[in-house]
Amino acid sequence: MLNQFMDEVVTNGPEALLPQNLEDQWLDMIYTASKLFIRTAALPAEEKEKKEYDFTDLYSNLMLTSVMEIIYHQKGVIIKSSKITVPEAEIYEYILCYAMSVVYESIRREADIVIPLPTLDTILDRERLFEIEQSNPELTEFLQKIVLEDGAE
Repeated sequence: MLNQFMDEVVTNGPEALLPQNLEDQWLDMIYTASKLFIRTAALPAEEKEKKEYDFTDLYSNLMLTSVMEIIYHQKGVIIKSSKITVPEAEIYEYILCYAMSVVYESIRREADIVIPLPTLDTILDRERLFEIEQSNPELTEFLQKIVLEDGAE
């Protein structure tokens, strides 16, 4: 499945990894990983220490691959075998931003809410997410219901 994602999505360039450009099949898989990642990120600090997010399942690999491809693009890396150094805290921040964007896209498709679409330059920007939530207060209720109260999958 990861090979299929690479063939069908990643080979089309980083633009194909933006949530609004993902086919439903891929969005649904990454959405599942996104919800779990956001739930883990929302845990109190003492619980987070006990429960670390596991990136070994297929859906999480799809999400992580997407984020890394976007980071490569933003940093201007053309040859993927080139090594880049991104601090762990920054990677987690980028994954959270991507995960939130995936959840917003899912909400946008299901609830027909107008949400500004991310670009390759803005998708990993936390400030963009804050602005979206400030201008769409109904999103907080959706996020609580969908992500935090939905129970682990």
